Amino acid sequence: SEEELARDVTRLSAQWEDIDKKAQTMTAHALLYGEPDLTIRVVRDIFNEDFAQLVISGDDAWDELQAYVGHVAPDLADRLVRWTDEQDVFAANRVDEQIAKGLDRKVWLPSGGYLVIDRTEAMVVVDVNTGKFTGKGGGNLEETVTKNNIEAAEEIVRQLRLRDLGGIIV
Repeated sequence: SEEELARDVTRLSAQWEDIDKKAQTMTAHALLYGEPDLTIRVVRDIFNEDFAQLVISGDDAWDELQAYVGHVAPDLADRLVRWTDEQDVFAANRVDEQIAKGLDRKVWLPSGGYLVIDRTEAMVVVDVNTGKFTGKGGGNLEETVTKNNIEAAEEIVRQLRLRDLGGIIV
């Protein structure tokens, strides 16, 4: 929007003035500007209106991100959530599980089936298996395969995005 562009221009102008001031007062081999730390870069590059919330753990990170978002994108400030629980935020939201799942060759599906994902030089191969899943009520093969394939299709899309895979996918 016009308001967001105006805010960006104001921020970038102030940043340039700061760099220009440093350039006039500092001697050679001095850092005039450096990229912000990872938390700010993630918020700057990824956090937008598509996200329902951003959960922040730690007082320093909270203070830094709240100030940054309040200045750069105040409309997103209400989506910042401060994590105060004693339990680790990654464990509570099962992030560790998702990281392990994203790195493992075998990915389990909710019904008990699984995917096997192999990368070769020329392509990515995804094998879909029903595992021990036999469906409800008598093990109807068609029902089993359909349900397994629906789960597999959803999970394959997630895994391709999570692992940043592309090219020929079989």
